[in-house]
Amino acid sequence: MYWEKMHQIHRSMQTGGRLSLVQYLQPVFTMAKQRSAGGNAIEENKAAIFAMSMFFGDIRLERFIGKVRDGGYTNGPGKVSSVRLQERHDWVQHYMPSAGLTLAGGRGIADFIGEAKEVDDATNKASGFSFTDLAADRAGVRFAEVATGTDGGARKMQELLSRPIGEKQFFPEIRDLPEGLAAAQFKVQYGDRKSAKYLRMVAEIDRRIDTISLYR
Repeated sequence: MYWEKMHQIHRSMQTGGRLSLVQYLQPVFTMAKQRSAGGNAIEENKAAIFAMSMFFGDIRLERFIGKVRDGGYTNGPGKVSSVRLQERHDWVQHYMPSAGLTLAGGRGIADFIGEAKEVDDATNKASGFSFTDLAADRAGVRFAEVATGTDGGARKMQELLSRPIGEKQFFPEIRDLPEGLAAAQFKVQYGDRKSAKYLRMVAEIDRRIDTISLYR
């Protein structure tokens, strides 16, 4: 149901221009709100988040959660690189999949995978270690936790996201955080992931997420 909805939304968007994730969240959570009337808001939000996580991340997530794709929408989406958060598509690819991973395996698994990817990027890829990516991951984790933690939180999420909103209402400002750190640079500046300086950066990320009223 939500997987099909994502395809329908995507096909309705004008091609060639930049889009915000907001333009997908609103109709999806409007649908979740409608389907939750007299029903289970938590389960509807889970289904919505899994569909969005697969749409913007990896359809292989279906292996862990059961069948999501059906009918004429069994394949993954077409090009979605125009969909952004703070003008960055890669942050959509961190935010939504991290939310899905949280539902599939819990915060511990999602946080571990997020950090492990950044360490690998620093060691083996030109993109390097990115605190911005890590922040997008952790925001996605919180999004999933609030959206599915309690019935009240689930319905609050539906109510807010079904209205006209901006990105600041669910995604923290992260553009000023350090990124692109090669392994050697990371070691010089932060030591390792147990150092006080590194943990202060993570605490600052979490502080920014905490300022978003939706996540309190």
